Amino acid sequence: MDEQLFWARQLQSLGLAGNPLPAKKVTAAALAKGIRTVLDSKTIRDNAKQASQLMQANDGIARAVQLLEMQF
Repeated sequence: MDEQLFWARQLQSLGLAGNPLPAKKVTAAALAKGIRTVLDSKTIRDNAKQASQLMQANDGIARAVQLLEMQF
């Protein structure tokens, strides 16, 4: 499995994305439909807001700086 498909499936499993589109077979129409599905999905929108709030609460930048400083 390629990396993009792996991450697409991870996002889908978290409720943050629609069905993955195989890069070698995707058409413009399928891509447009996939984008429209995500934009029209209240569930995906709500899940994205919740994920954003969780990431902001974790203060990942401060933690990354802390881990880097511990190395030097």
